[in-house]
Amino acid sequence: EGGRGMSGGRHRVQGAFVVAEMAMALVLLAGAGLMIRSLTRLWGVDPGFNSRNVLTVGLTLPQSMMAASPDAIRAAFREFDHKIASIPGVEAVSQTWGSVPMAGDDEQTFWFEGQPKPANPNDRSWAIDYIVEPGYLKAMEIPLLRGRFFTNQDNEHSPRVVVVDDVFARKYFPNENPVGKRILRDDASPEEIVGVVGHVKQWGLDSDDTQQLRAQLYIPVMQMPDDYVKSTGSTAFMIRVAGDPAASFASVRRAVQEMSNQQVIYAEETMEQVVSRSVASYRFLMILLA
Repeated sequence: EGGRGMSGGRHRVQGAFVVAEMAMALVLLAGAGLMIRSLTRLWGVDPGFNSRNVLTVGLTLPQSMMAASPDAIRAAFREFDHKIASIPGVEAVSQTWGSVPMAGDDEQTFWFEGQPKPANPNDRSWAIDYIVEPGYLKAMEIPLLRGRFFTNQDNEHSPRVVVVDDVFARKYFPNENPVGKRILRDDASPEEIVGVVGHVKQWGLDSDDTQQLRAQLYIPVMQMPDDYVKSTGSTAFMIRVAGDPAASFASVRRAVQEMSNQQVIYAEETMEQVVSRSVASYRFLMILLA
């Protein structure tokens, strides 16, 4: 659209700018398209649990409980379970002292009954641990594949039990049923494997399959040693509700305050927010390209 006196050189420069502009636009368009496709694929990945209608909260016990006995602390946590379970719309509730899918991890070392205890702790086997209650499987809607999950009878007075995931089962018992086998942790008594559940993508929707540590171990909260219970001044809860989980936070806070106004609720969020955060880098790049 230049004037009559525009030189041929200027035409060539403008043409080069147009070519460069179109090339960059095509690159950005292709990048955005690929990123959208990647994000869509990730959203279609099964995380191993149902994040819908699940909220997670942290609870700090009152300062007066810091010197309480393990039995008193267990009683306080049981009372909290009962309070939350009685809220209208709550379908399942469970404490979790170990890992939280895509949010935080914890590991345990172990060896199998009948094997000598490894002299070096680094020579033991490793697993991601979830220290939970009987309601955890229902709260997270994780499938039970074999055997059983925990019940209220799996407490501090009963024989020690654990549940493993299918990755653990395939890794350590590739050609046999792991139910009935027993493992040892530290100097505790042997723990019987009573069930196998589906694998949870602990490390995220996009990278869990590439991680070296994937085997998962579930341990009952109430069977944790007294020393561990006494050192636990706070815990997290997974709560499944019938409606919008965000709208249930107020009911949970009221239930906590009814128990003690010195108890503190923190880190309130839904599991859908946790899953969304795990793919935040993909979402950011998609928005940037757009």
